[in-house]
Amino acid sequence: MKTFLLIALGIIVIGAIIGFFVMKSVVGYLTPDLLAKEIEARMNCRADIESVDVSLFGASNVKIKNVQLGKRDNFADSGTPIADRMPMAKADIVIGEASLKIKPLDLIMRRLHVDHLTFDGTRVELTMNADGSTSLDEMLNQAGQIEETGTQEPAATEAKPKPSSSAKPGPALPFALKAGRAEAINSEVLVHAASSGSRFHLKDADFTLTGIDIDPNDLAGHNRANFQFSGNIAVEQDSAEQKVFEAAISGNGETRPFDPARAAWEPNWTSEITLAKGSRMDTVPLVEKIREAVAAINRPGIDLSKLLVKGELMQDATTTLSYKRGRYEFEKDFLLDFGDASIGLMPQSWIDAAGNRHEVKGTILASAEFSQQLQKQASDFVSEKTGGLIQGNLVQAFFQPLLRDGRVSLDVVSSGDLNQPQADIITPIGT
Repeated sequence: MKTFLLIALGIIVIGAIIGFFVMKSVVGYLTPDLLAKEIEARMNCRADIESVDVSLFGASNVKIKNVQLGKRDNFADSGTPIADRMPMAKADIVIGEASLKIKPLDLIMRRLHVDHLTFDGTRVELTMNADGSTSLDEMLNQAGQIEETGTQEPAATEAKPKPSSSAKPGPALPFALKAGRAEAINSEVLVHAASSGSRFHLKDADFTLTGIDIDPNDLAGHNRANFQFSGNIAVEQDSAEQKVFEAAISGNGETRPFDPARAAWEPNWTSEITLAKGSRMDTVPLVEKIREAVAAINRPGIDLSKLLVKGELMQDATTTLSYKRGRYEFEKDFLLDFGDASIGLMPQSWIDAAGNRHEVKGTILASAEFSQQLQKQASDFVSEKTGGLIQGNLVQAFFQPLLRDGRVSLDVVSSGDLNQPQADIITPIGT
């Protein structure tokens, strides 16, 4: 989610820079070289642009095609014209087409209010570090902020990127910005998690920001935006390319994009998140460990095999998450329904995807039908072994500690490394 917001907020930065240059060249023409130079002056990156088309008649419109942003190099430092540059070794962000609509009066009055900003065909690939920072943070924050945000210095053998002489401390935004709507459609995001070796792959994604109000000179009072997103996400292991999680995901919420104290990208947010029916989590390590713990409490006459949560979600699963500095915390219950059994994660459970740590509490709940089957199995088993001397209410008394509203319920706790979780089942009949 932090990645989603960084990408969406990156849209705003680039859109603001575009609008700024449009205002400065109302009677001129905005060229790819001019725009690339301004982006490189305000962001710690190299920018290559294929074409820019500016129309100031009617509804003012700017269209930019094939924008590529990558690691800063000597071409960016020296302001080399795009036509004279060698091809970029690797573009971390590729934008097929960007379209920006601005009110003509705002151009004349030298102010920026964006009606609608659209990025179509965006692809982003980045690395997420153990502290929650990403390679995109370094790009979106200006070079003067890198040491303040804790990014490691380059190795002695590696040339240290130099910011353009026009770069200044603070956000890359050139001035206060209000915008009605900014969106990225048909997007793809690939995130490599350094700590766990996992890869997050989001496809067919759409991001939308509304109610954007950002003033780099007053971030305490003007530092917010609403957002929506949707897409198909898969979590894989980088080495084996094995999917551990697949889901159609969507959500909406509010973000505070900057840390006011440092004027740097550090989005905190709260969002309602939904995993769609049919999402799969067959090999999630935490779920695997819970299955093992449940299997360990089997007793003669009680078969809990169907209680092992797995497979497809039988209905949408919705919760509210908050995010701050790499930590995702559940603000509401999160119920994952697998049919014969469901698992509910409790509020204040948390997951640190960057640091690969977690601490969760929850409950495995059998369906009413399966709970009745378990009680009948136990009753038949005990009756058979005792020649009918123990049955009925005595068996019910044995099950009572496991029942909530007539359904078998087991409490779950887990913590530690996400790849090797320490999960336990808390129940009177075993751990």
